[in-house]
Amino acid sequence: MTRFLSISFLLLLTIQPLAAQTIVIEDFDNSGFDFYTAGASDWNTSAVIGPSYLTIGPNAMGNGNATISRFFRTIPDLTGITEIQIDLRLGSGNQVNQMGFYIADAFDPVTNPDPTSFQWAFTVLDEGLNTGDFTTVSFDLSNPDIVLGDGTLQLDNIQELILIGGAVAEETLDFRMDVDNLVGVVPEPTSLGLLSAGLATLVWRRRKGTQ
Repeated sequence: MTRFLSISFLLLLTIQPLAAQTIVIEDFDNSGFDFYTAGASDWNTSAVIGPSYLTIGPNAMGNGNATISRFFRTIPDLTGITEIQIDLRLGSGNQVNQMGFYIADAFDPVTNPDPTSFQWAFTVLDEGLNTGDFTTVSFDLSNPDIVLGDGTLQLDNIQELILIGGAVAEETLDFRMDVDNLVGVVPEPTSLGLLSAGLATLVWRRRKGTQ
């Protein structure tokens, strides 16, 4: 028994946390990306897909709201994700501070008659966005700011993701932003949980061996 406890103690001392896994939703690498813009007609000429990221701007926004939406030709299965992350970098001359992010599942008259959307509001200042490096902004699926629909987001049935620039009515602002690496985060089982499962197996085998 003493030997068993010693092994357990050593395992606890040497155990390392496991990294979360990610599902790449869009890496903006200029292949297979399909989007549309709304709220400002000049977004269609302002949003440019480069070799490794998307550039928005310069863009004079009217009425305080312009969006870029990602509609999926093949709807990805995001089952198991707990948050969404996107990398953002300010473009020089950006005037927008208030932004938003939106995810919605697809309508189906039988299986999903009241589709759900989760929405988050954030600001450039709060997230520390700058013109130098990309900053990862995270959206926790367990804590959206606004929930519409029946409240059950079908992660295997996502229709769209929307990035919103500007949220103040009657404002005209220049929105300039680089966008990269839109991913879903799937948490790994905790190291302690895996250790507990392993120890339980050892105990069971030890008891079985002594019978």
